[in-house]
Amino acid sequence: INSRLYRSSSESTHRRLVEAPEEWRRYHDLYRQASQQWECVPAHVFGDWLAARPDRRVVADLGCGEMLLAKRLEKKQPAHPHEIHGFDHIAVDERVVACDISHVPLESASVDIAVLSLALMGSNYIDYLREAHRVLRIDGQLWLAETASRTGDDDAIERSLKDMGFNVASIERRSQFVFVSAVRTVNEPKPSPLPLLGQGPASLAA
Repeated sequence: INSRLYRSSSESTHRRLVEAPEEWRRYHDLYRQASQQWECVPAHVFGDWLAARPDRRVVADLGCGEMLLAKRLEKKQPAHPHEIHGFDHIAVDERVVACDISHVPLESASVDIAVLSLALMGSNYIDYLREAHRVLRIDGQLWLAETASRTGDDDAIERSLKDMGFNVASIERRSQFVFVSAVRTVNEPKPSPLPLLGQGPASLAA
């Protein structure tokens, strides 16, 4: 399932999963099982980051899956002030909009934080970063988590995200994951940015 999701375009994946949502459910069953062995779950890390912010933030969780970020936030801070918009191929509940995350139904410059938590799955993953740039306000934050096996060194990450119109604020390597916080600049993404990820898909249980 993982390899197929990485190698297909998000458009073709969306069509396939809408017609056969059991594949999406199976993927998240496997994800849940694998994550029990991880030292940290990226969506939970981002939920903790958000819980530490007392002022209201509007958040776009792109590729939200089973809304793990929102659930973590609600557990840590039941009366939180934040507004979270979830997007994925399949809507796990009424909080999620089912769509291809390369095109989400949000206005441009309408959110404070865009999250891509292990969500760069698809041959056109650069389009997800373009969409994050579009929906973020200037100086808004991109929170990105990926497996270290798929990303280059810190300098390569910074160069790639700069090409996408972001300035990297921090890069943290924790367990098998890389966590990036970047700021949306006034610069538009380049037509042909440097790739952020390598060619080989990461293992779900990496």
